Amino acid sequence: MRRGLALRPTWPGGAVKGSLEGLGMAPAPRVPADGEKVSTEQIAQTHIPHPGVSDHFKRSTLLIGSRGVGKTFLLRHRKQTSHQGGIYVNLVDTLHSIARDAGIGGRSLFFTEDQARRIRAKTAALIASRVIELCIREAGESSSFDVALMEPLIPWKYRKPLSSNASNARKLRYAISTSSLSSWPAQDQTNILIDILGELAEVYPHNFAIFFDRAEDISIPSLAVLMQLLDQSVGALVVIAARPGLAQLISRDQDPTLIPGDHYDVVHVGANPYTASWQEFMESATRNYLAANEITIPKDLQFRWVCGMARDSIRQAVNFAQSAISGNAPAPFSERAEHMRAAREQLLRIVRQQLVPEHADFRNVIDYVHHHTDITRRLSEQTPFHVLLHIVGDAQQQSLLAEQDPLDDYVLRAVRGGALFYPPGYHWHPYEIPRTFELSPLLVWDGKNDTWIM
Repeated sequence: MRRGLALRPTWPGGAVKGSLEGLGMAPAPRVPADGEKVSTEQIAQTHIPHPGVSDHFKRSTLLIGSRGVGKTFLLRHRKQTSHQGGIYVNLVDTLHSIARDAGIGGRSLFFTEDQARRIRAKTAALIASRVIELCIREAGESSSFDVALMEPLIPWKYRKPLSSNASNARKLRYAISTSSLSSWPAQDQTNILIDILGELAEVYPHNFAIFFDRAEDISIPSLAVLMQLLDQSVGALVVIAARPGLAQLISRDQDPTLIPGDHYDVVHVGANPYTASWQEFMESATRNYLAANEITIPKDLQFRWVCGMARDSIRQAVNFAQSAISGNAPAPFSERAEHMRAAREQLLRIVRQQLVPEHADFRNVIDYVHHHTDITRRLSEQTPFHVLLHIVGDAQQQSLLAEQDPLDDYVLRAVRGGALFYPPGYHWHPYEIPRTFELSPLLVWDGKNDTWIM
């Protein structure tokens, strides 16, 4: 059988089957919901517990959730509450020099083996230097951290006697960041990084927890280093937050010494976005965030459509809700519709960037959905529905990396772009890729049906 996608739109009352062969910027909201930019006070003021997520991490964890689901907000909240003194590391900021040096990043799968080894070595050094810098900043200049711990990880020419303070740690990180990739040995030094974290844990005045954010945007060799930090033998509690498309970057060869569920936890936030508990959470979180930013919510504003179109994204729900408010009253419907169509076009642009050169194939999928007889009829009715796409057929060939089937790689890129989601109720697993994906509600919507945004 030729591989491709099979279509099944679902709604309360049945499904329809079909087959497919092969495959204006939105106005800026007044108050964008960005977990990294929210103040510490607002985190405490607006926090609503995510359904099904514990208020603390019992052991090292892979925290998975779609864009805007609140992963960064959750990490920062835990750093303030149950894991006070925790270290928060933005991986894109910390490892940006690697993408610059090698011309690769989380969205590129191509690199040589020599590059991969050097990237792993430099990644270990960058992470260690950033963690030491943040430890000193968190614990104070009088803490007993020794910058010399870094020496085994860095080339000889960068080894200099330095007093242990945040300024010197930052200077060392800058020197590491600006060094060329060719300066680093072509070997994996993750074991040295693990030893350094163990030594830091012994002198850190708090329970040592490190929260790594935005793992989906780093290179595959860098991610390989991060994944090893989830092992129970590491002296720190490590949480790695990423979108579901992270599966595209994880090797298909499962490490028998690092098994999810046995050696670390996997928490998928927003895996059931259409349940009553999640919808109530979305509305409460959106109301809290808007109220904290002094945006008056009209009494007659309907949140059902906001939560339905945003799916599992609090960020989108906050943006969509603002598009429906004009002053202290609901915005005219024409304004709301214009904003939602612009948001839809913006998503399509992101998808185009993710799926080059196969973007036209995905556009064909969307066109097929909108021209399907039963879907066209349903789009004129009041009840929103969601569309599931099924991968059909057997794998024909492997990618150049021999890690994934090309169609699997294709749909995971669409997941990373926000065009596809893991199906409702499916809990993410690092070594399993579902055969079914949900098409984004914004893309199912044809831009015309008023009932979807009322």
